Amino acid sequence: MVLWAFMRQHERDAPFQHSLDLVRDGGVTLDVGANFGIWSLLAAKRGALVHAFEPVPEMVEHLRGHARLNGAAVVINAFALGAERGSLPFFAVREGNSGASSFARGSAPAEEIRVPVETLDDYVERQGIGRVDVLKADVEGAEIMVFRGARKLLSSPSAPALFFEIDEQLCARFGSTPRQVKQLLVDCGYSIYRWRGNALRPVSLDERHGHEDLFALKS
Repeated sequence: MVLWAFMRQHERDAPFQHSLDLVRDGGVTLDVGANFGIWSLLAAKRGALVHAFEPVPEMVEHLRGHARLNGAAVVINAFALGAERGSLPFFAVREGNSGASSFARGSAPAEEIRVPVETLDDYVERQGIGRVDVLKADVEGAEIMVFRGARKLLSSPSAPALFFEIDEQLCARFGSTPRQVKQLLVDCGYSIYRWRGNALRPVSLDERHGHEDLFALKS
C-alpha cells in the first residue's frame, strides 16, 4: 500500500479517482478499512469530514500522524466494523502488503490479534450523523459483514454512494459470494456499477468478479 501510494498509482486508478469525485465540500464520508489513510486524506482535502475506521494499532498511529501532518479533518476510530457489536480475531499483516490484513487468515504471514467491532448503524446513531455522502469499504472480503451492520443507513432515503472492493476468493473466506454482496445492496435500493471508459456501466447480479472496485448508487 505504501509503495502503491509512493509511486502515485492511485492517480492512475480511474475508479479510485472517480470515487473522490463523489465527495463534496462540507459533506461526510466514511472510510472503512482506512489503512494508513490515503483515501481519507484525499477526501478530506476535498473539504469532507471523514470518519475513518482501522483496527490495526500501528496503522492507526500512522493514520493519526498523516492526518496531523496534513491538517486533515479525519475522525479516527481504532476499531473494525462488522455485522454486530463485540470483538473478533483479526490477522494483521505487518510485513509486505498491510492492506491484506483481515478477519480471515490469508496466505501472507500475519499476527493474530483481537479487535473491537462496532456496527455502522450504531456508530452513525451514536455520533448523531444525519447524512453520509460517500462510504468507501475495502475490508478484504468482509464487505458483506460491514453492509449487514449498516442496513438502516443503506436503506435510508439519503443513503450514501458506495465505493467498495469485491473479490470472489476473498468473499469465500467469509462464506459469501459477490452475488450475495450485490443482492444485499440491491435489496437496500441500490444499483451496481463499474467505472469504465469514463462512465458508469451497469453490473449484473450474476457477473463473477476476480478482483475489482465497484460502485453502488441510488437514483
